[in-house]
Amino acid sequence: MTARRSRRRELSALVLGTLAALLVLEATLHTRLLPLPWPLETHLFQCYTPLDELHAISFGSPSLGLPLGRPHLRTRCSVNGYGWRHESDRWGMRNPRDRDHVEVVVLGDSQVYGQGVEEDQTLARHLERELGVSVANLGRTHAGPPHHLALFSNFALPLRPRVAIVVFFENDLDDVLEYRPLSSIRRFVATQRGPEAALIPRERLLAEDDGARPGHFWRALEQRMLVYRSLRYYAARGLDLTAFPERREPDAQDRTLAAQYLESATSLLARRARDHRIRLLLASLNGVAPDGRWRRGPTGESVVRAAAALDLPLIDLSSCLGEPERADPAAFLDRDHHLSAEGHRRAAKCLGRFVREKAGNTSP
Repeated sequence: MTARRSRRRELSALVLGTLAALLVLEATLHTRLLPLPWPLETHLFQCYTPLDELHAISFGSPSLGLPLGRPHLRTRCSVNGYGWRHESDRWGMRNPRDRDHVEVVVLGDSQVYGQGVEEDQTLARHLERELGVSVANLGRTHAGPPHHLALFSNFALPLRPRVAIVVFFENDLDDVLEYRPLSSIRRFVATQRGPEAALIPRERLLAEDDGARPGHFWRALEQRMLVYRSLRYYAARGLDLTAFPERREPDAQDRTLAAQYLESATSLLARRARDHRIRLLLASLNGVAPDGRWRRGPTGESVVRAAAALDLPLIDLSSCLGEPERADPAAFLDRDHHLSAEGHRRAAKCLGRFVREKAGNTSP
């Protein structure tokens, strides 16, 4: 009897000790003080996917078939080992204050949004200081031509800007293929009709967010259990601490169709800009190869064709971020292709000169 009680006490102590250790580990993960392999840290705190309702900075809009930013949201994000504070305005964009009117809007993907840097280090904020006028950052993570058209039509136009700048990055064709099936892409190229071309009041679009918190108790609990999510992450990917899910590479035919989409979407965007007397400027940024050389692929070529066909000014921002053949490492983050704080500053300086040359005085 005494031996049985002793075993029970030992088992109880083991269970309680394990639970206490898990609680301490859970609390430590929530404080983000524990150094983690950056792929796991990205999985837990990247704040991009709408499936993670607790931290997601965006939600899926059924009307547009695209993610939109959640308004007045403050959180902290971490991707590829780089952390930053995210704070959105009332329209879900990464701006420090709410505005009803601005002189300049900048659209683009996570390069414009400012992945890996703080808000006051982003291209839009540097450009605001460079030009001395109000500038709105309408950059979205994982954005491409469908987003540029939808955000310009439904979020930029109500701000009544004098100048709109669309920044294209080398992966934009892949983003087209990620967010639109081939049948929808073909239909848009032929008709310029699709959800992204719709004109919908921004208040109605933001009302489509059914809440920034999960409604199901167990789903909410699961998202808060970081130890459990970490174990699931490694169970799904094995014990490779640098593992990321693989993505299928689009073939040449798909990219050709996506390039046609980019040119068609830019044409519709340009027409709407002219209708509202907005000076539209285009900018492109090449990719960077592993050896540090610039990699100009089908996206850059498609943007050049669109600019020529529409008679739109175009600047290659790569010329501001390195030598003709090679990128300056200081302009980019170490672990991925996103602009560093220095890269944002240099790009904004070039854009400032470009805006003054092509659009003249942007002051009211």
